[in-house]
Amino acid sequence: MGKKLDLKVLAVLTALVLIAGSVAMYGYSGTEVGKGISEGEGKGIISLMPPPFIGVAGAAEAMGGNAFPKDEAGIAAYVNVGKSINITEAVKAFTQTEELSQTHAIGIVPIDNKRGMINVHVYVDTGGYVVAYFKNTEPASKIIKWSGMDFNNPKIEDFITNAAIKEMCAKIDVYYLDIKDDIKYYDFEYPDAKKMVIFLNARSSGGDEYSHISIPGRYRLYEASYSLISDTRDRNYLYVDGKRIASAWEGLTTGTYDPGDVLTRGNPHTIKLSVAGRGGVGSILIYKEG
Repeated sequence: MGKKLDLKVLAVLTALVLIAGSVAMYGYSGTEVGKGISEGEGKGIISLMPPPFIGVAGAAEAMGGNAFPKDEAGIAAYVNVGKSINITEAVKAFTQTEELSQTHAIGIVPIDNKRGMINVHVYVDTGGYVVAYFKNTEPASKIIKWSGMDFNNPKIEDFITNAAIKEMCAKIDVYYLDIKDDIKYYDFEYPDAKKMVIFLNARSSGGDEYSHISIPGRYRLYEASYSLISDTRDRNYLYVDGKRIASAWEGLTTGTYDPGDVLTRGNPHTIKLSVAGRGGVGSILIYKEG
């Protein structure tokens, strides 16, 4: 049995309610918000904003056509580094190049995620854009970075996508810390989605941790996904309302909750992390209000 924890009501505006046991929220700036969450940039909710090159006057379009594969992409982090990118140098960051032209390139950048490498797709163009993304067949929770995580005090310092941007910056002579705060996020799979919220539970020893969530019926929930990790030779479990959703043994597993059957809107739900050795779970909601 895990220790009993006092529950605190955490509100996003007056609608999205999270009641957390040992929960850390990720804010836009990467700061920990402890056991609280508040509305606004840098305080636990990330705004999803379409990049300029999706519009009429996009950087890639100016070069003769929008080369970014928006019909294949899902959750993404993007930034303009403020200068033209040398494509020849950029492809040196790839372990595999999927597209290459004089004005853009797309390839794979592998990032360590504690229990194995995660392949991130990265797009670059001569207009200065770097976009790190997962495909729309992959859950948004794949962006959660467990490497460097303190399971006693869980917080996300950076996303997997951001780590891929950092790797690219090293090849194109851009100082990552200069552009880190300019990184923005978008989900190409759900262009109408406006926000993303992430919450974590973790333990460094055996026991249970709980999160309680209620999603108002007036919210439009596009995707709810999870990232479950076991950092020891033990099996950890993820439950929602007593129903086993996933397990992880000495590794990482990601997937989606079924919003029609599991995380239904308008009803309270209990998410339980059951840890045998050491591990954690992160959940991501992609949504808009109203």
